[in-house]
Amino acid sequence: MKQKAIFILRARRPKDPQVKAFGDAIDVIEELIGKLVRSVYTRSSVAVHIADSKEEARKVRDYVTLVLAELLEVRG
Repeated sequence: MKQKAIFILRARRPKDPQVKAFGDAIDVIEELIGKLVRSVYTRSSVAVHIADSKEEARKVRDYVTLVLAELLEVRG
């Protein structure tokens, strides 16, 4: 993702400090998204092994839907 975003940014011919700041912001975003995905995976994989996994799966789905709606500013 970072390479593609920087390629697009460079096509607009920004100054070098702008590219560095943009790259740093992408690093932070990728790290946070990675943490979110890992935590959802961990919670979901544990839910597979317990009796009320259907209810837990609904909770995880609702949580992920809420987070993505906030990140993407989408209302459903």
